[in-house]
Amino acid sequence: MASSATNHRFLLACDALSLTRNVRRLVSTVCAVLLVSAARAADISTEARTVAPPAQVGAAAATSASALIAEARRNTYPQAAVLLLRATRMALDNEQTDQSTVATRLLRALPLNSADEYATNLAEIETDLVAKRFRNAQARLAQLPLAPTTNLRRDASLSRARALEGTGQPLAAARERIAMLEVLSGARRQQSANQIWRDLGDLPAPSLAQLDRPDTTGVFGAWVALADAHYSARSMEERAARLRAWSARWQDRIARGDLPAEVRDLVPASVARGASPPTTPPLVAPTTAALNSSAPVVATNVRNVALLLPMTGPMASATRAVRDGYMAALFNTRGTRPRVRVIDTTERGIEAAYRDAINGGADFIVGPMDKQELVKLNSAGNLAVTTLALNYLPTGSAATANLIQFGLAPEDEAREVADRVLADRQRRVLVLAMRADWSTRANAAFNERFTQLGGQIVAQVGIGAPSEIEKQIREALLIGESQGRFAALTRALGFSPEFRERHRHDVDAIVLFAKPGIAQSVNPTLKYHFASDIALYATSHVFATSGGVDSDLNGIRFCDTPWHLQGDALRTQLREAFPKGSGELANLYALGVDSFNLQAQIKSLSGGSNARVAAMTGILSMGESSRIVRHLSWAVLVNGVPRPLPTTTP
Repeated sequence: MASSATNHRFLLACDALSLTRNVRRLVSTVCAVLLVSAARAADISTEARTVAPPAQVGAAAATSASALIAEARRNTYPQAAVLLLRATRMALDNEQTDQSTVATRLLRALPLNSADEYATNLAEIETDLVAKRFRNAQARLAQLPLAPTTNLRRDASLSRARALEGTGQPLAAARERIAMLEVLSGARRQQSANQIWRDLGDLPAPSLAQLDRPDTTGVFGAWVALADAHYSARSMEERAARLRAWSARWQDRIARGDLPAEVRDLVPASVARGASPPTTPPLVAPTTAALNSSAPVVATNVRNVALLLPMTGPMASATRAVRDGYMAALFNTRGTRPRVRVIDTTERGIEAAYRDAINGGADFIVGPMDKQELVKLNSAGNLAVTTLALNYLPTGSAATANLIQFGLAPEDEAREVADRVLADRQRRVLVLAMRADWSTRANAAFNERFTQLGGQIVAQVGIGAPSEIEKQIREALLIGESQGRFAALTRALGFSPEFRERHRHDVDAIVLFAKPGIAQSVNPTLKYHFASDIALYATSHVFATSGGVDSDLNGIRFCDTPWHLQGDALRTQLREAFPKGSGELANLYALGVDSFNLQAQIKSLSGGSNARVAAMTGILSMGESSRIVRHLSWAVLVNGVPRPLPTTTP
C-alpha cells in the first residue's frame, strides 16, 4: 500500500510544472527512490551463451525430429547433443517449433562445450525466426559473442539477415547476405542470392539510385548497381540497355550463377565472373511448382488491347483518370503501339463487354475496375486472354486462369505502415481510424501485420466528424486522468500550482487512417495536447488531395506512390494536360500508366518470387493468386510539403 501511495504521489507531482521548493524536494526524493527500485526490478541478467555446430554423427538418419529426440534421451553427451541438434534442424525445416523447443531444452541440461552451446543458442534463435518472433531473435543475436567456428559465424550471419528481413530492414539484410555469399555453396547459396535480389527489390527506387554512386565499390556496389539498373528501368528496352552498361562497369564482381534469372539473359556471358562452383545449381527460372498455377504468360507483342471500364455512372471520374493515364503512357512509348479500344462496362455489362473484346481480336484486356464486375467475371471460369483487373477479389477468393489482380488497395499501404513503424523501432501504437470502409479494411490489415511482427496495439479509436475529434483524442491520450491527478495534487497541497496536462506514456507512435479533412483536425489537436513528441504515421490518403502547402499536416510520415512523391517527365505532362492529376485522382492516373507498362512486364513479374518492377504506383511484385503487390515510397510533411524519407536501414 505504501508503494502504491508513493507511485500515486509521483504521478501527481509529474503533472505540475511549478511547485514549492519543499514539494520539489519531495518529488526529487520520490523520483530517486522509484528509479532505484525500477532499476533493481529490471535487473534481469541474461548470460551471454555460446553455440556450436553439430558434430559429425555416424548414426543413420531418423525419420522425424521426435525420433531423434527419443534416441537422444537414451544416450549421453556428446552423442546426445549431436542427435538433439539434428532434431532441431529437422524440426525447424518442417516448422515444428514445439519439437525444436523440446530439443533445445534437453540440450540445456547437457554439459555442452562452447561450440555446442553456441549451436544451441542459434537453434533457439531460429525457433524464434520460424515463429516470426523477429524482435526476440534480433535481441538474442545482439547478445551473442563471436562464434567459435567459421560455420557458426556463417549461420549466425544468415540468422541475422532473416531477422532484419522480418523487421523490415532489407538493405541491412542484403549487406549481411552479400558479405556471406562467397562462403556458401549449393542450395544455400542459391537461396541467399535470390534473397539478396528480393531485399534490394524491396528498396524504393530513389534509395537504390542514392546507393548506386560512382564511389560505391566491391561486391555490394555491383549488387546495388544491378538492382538499380533493373528496377529503375521503365521499359524492357531501357532495362536491357542499362544491364549492358552494368556489365561493362562491373565485369567480374558477381558470379554468373548468382545473377537473378530475370537479368542473366540480358547480361553478356563473357563479362560475368566465371561459372559458379559445380556444387552451386544455376539460378534458372523456378520450377512450375514454385509459381502460381494461374500465372499467365503474355504474348511477346500485344497488338490489340481492350479497356473494360465503367465510363459512365458513379465511377466515371475515377475510370476516366485511369483511361487518360493509360493513353498518355501509350502515346509516350516508342516502337509499334497496340490498337486500343475502350468498352463501357456500365452500358454493356461485364460479361457482354468481355465477349465483345474477345470477338474484336483483343489479345490483352485491362479491367474490370469495379469489384462486383470482377467477381462476376472471375466466376465465369477460365479467361481467354491475359486480363489485368484493376481491383482485387475478396479475401479468400481464388483467381481463375489468366486473371491478374492489380489495384490501389488500402491494405497494401497499411502493411507498409506496419513495416515502417517497426523498422523505426516503434513497438507500441495507438490507432486512430476514420469511419469508412477503406479505413476499416486498412486497420484490419495493419493489426494483422503489426502484431504478427511483434508489435503491440495499445488502443484503437474510431474517429468521426471534426467536431468530435478533440473529445475522442483527449480520451485516447488519457488526458482526463492527467487532469484528475492535478485536481488531487491541488487538494493535497492546498493551492493550485502551474500545470500542463500530460498524455499517456505507453505509446511510441500513432497510426492514422484518415483523409486530409480529418487529418487537418487530428494533427493540430495532438499538438494542442502536447503529443507532438509521438511519431505520427499515415497512408497516402492523408495527402490525397493536397495540391499545395498545408501546415496542419506537418510532421506526418506517410507512404505514397512514386508518382506522387517523385519527379517524372510523364507525370509533368499529365498534370499539364489534366490539372486534376495532382489532386485526389493522381494515383489513378499512375494506375493507368502502370496498366499500360505492365503489358510488357507481366511475364517478368511471373518469373518467380524475386521478380520486381519499378513502376509509378510503387515497386511491384507478384503475390499469391496472381495478385500484384505494391511497395511504396515514404515522405514526411515539412512546411506543408512532402520531403522523401531515407530507408530505415544503414
